[in-house]
Amino acid sequence: MKKVLASVGIAVGLLFGGDLGECLVNHTTNADKVLLVKWIVGSYAHHPALKGIVKVDEAQFQKSEKEVAKLFERLIGKDCKKEFNEAFQQKGEMAVAEAFGMLGKVAGVEVSNNPYVRKNLDAFTKYISPTFLSSLAR
Repeated sequence: MKKVLASVGIAVGLLFGGDLGECLVNHTTNADKVLLVKWIVGSYAHHPALKGIVKVDEAQFQKSEKEVAKLFERLIGKDCKKEFNEAFQQKGEMAVAEAFGMLGKVAGVEVSNNPYVRKNLDAFTKYISPTFLSSLAR
């Protein structure tokens, strides 16, 4: 399964993130991807509409910000420096946004495949009316 996800990530990176996206995906570990999702969720959790659903421990969130900054520096300054420079010269900031967007999507897919996450993502279906589903088949 991990090989399939890696292949999908690389394919999507080639389509949307170019060489930089592929490099970012290839140079991040599962732990790096979990860190990215943790930071993304923490960032989204600051939206006023999410107040009461998600509580952010600000010290933990600040820690994740620092860790993401180190990851960014490693990826752009070392692991994918060549790809970053080429992408930036070709498309500017958009190339970087696309590549990191691609990495965020791959990270989200990997985290979503955790059985506990999958169970919760699927849990809403118990509230769908059986008559609703049968009405779609007509």
